Amino acid sequence: MYSLNGNGYTYGTTQAATQGLIAGVSPNSNITWEVAKTSNIGLDAGLWNDKLGIVLDIFKQRRSNILSTRDLAIPIYTGLILPNENIGIVENKGFELQLSHSNKIDAFTYRVAGNVTYAKSNVIYISDPSNVPAWQKAAGHILGSDLYYHAIGIFRTQAEVETSPKWTGTEVGDLKYEDVNANDEIDAGDMVRMDKPSIPEITFGFNLSMSYKNFALWANFTGATRVWQYYLLDSRIADNNLAEVIINRYTPGSMNSKYPWLPTQGTESEVSGLHSTFWLKNVSYGRLKTLELSYSLPEKLLSKIKISSMKVFINGNNLITIDGLKWVDPENTSQNGQFYPQSKIYNLGINISF
Repeated sequence: MYSLNGNGYTYGTTQAATQGLIAGVSPNSNITWEVAKTSNIGLDAGLWNDKLGIVLDIFKQRRSNILSTRDLAIPIYTGLILPNENIGIVENKGFELQLSHSNKIDAFTYRVAGNVTYAKSNVIYISDPSNVPAWQKAAGHILGSDLYYHAIGIFRTQAEVETSPKWTGTEVGDLKYEDVNANDEIDAGDMVRMDKPSIPEITFGFNLSMSYKNFALWANFTGATRVWQYYLLDSRIADNNLAEVIINRYTPGSMNSKYPWLPTQGTESEVSGLHSTFWLKNVSYGRLKTLELSYSLPEKLLSKIKISSMKVFINGNNLITIDGLKWVDPENTSQNGQFYPQSKIYNLGINISF
């Protein structure tokens, strides 16, 4: 295999560097396509004259021959760069369920529908390093799982710092971490792989529509759970910061602050800025995404002014959000403090057809 190198060759009397091809990793002529084996069981039913609708799909997919390398399985000091091989295996399974009910009672009609999806991807095999502990291996965990230090509190006194396992340079006000490998200090061996994905394992929704004579109401609810986002909130030197963080940060002598010393902006090298569960937040939420109320003017009235239909409506988007995070939108995936809220949008309008 070959790759482009900006310093590959020089040409001309000025000896300017020009991109060229150089040998990269060792080639592997035996690599081939990934293989996917998918199984599904489905149910689609309408009961009681379609007053109750059921759509169910249970699925399982196993992907093998995924291109990966064994680089992690060999020591870095060897300097070897291994070629891609068809060695990875990932399994994805779950279900999708939708239930709906509709009915008409005289001039009143309505329809309600709810759906839920559960999907979990699991790494069956990957070339894990042979010299790492079981709690750091990727095999057996969800796809995309990451390593974190387990934060168990904040150091409040110097005596507590001196008598506890700690990261080098720890001071009062810094985060306290679990000594997972029990070597009486905090180091890279204490990081634990956690099945806390940033992509929701469970998503759900609910739709409601109803009408009575010329009035109509429509609502859409959405949500997700089994989902986490990593937000490292630093000191944001010379920048704005969340009032929640500033007010509740550690200050000398504080025995009940919600947050530790805030690490310097843009760094994970400081004690409280280590990649830890303290900054990993549960962002499960439910949201009233859209709500609309409308009124259609009577046809008899419109026929006199030669208009076929006219509807007056008012609607809104992102109206209500229920979550446990509060200080940032739960759908925000930014990890650098750029937290832009969802906009609430209101519309008042008229639809006219001639």
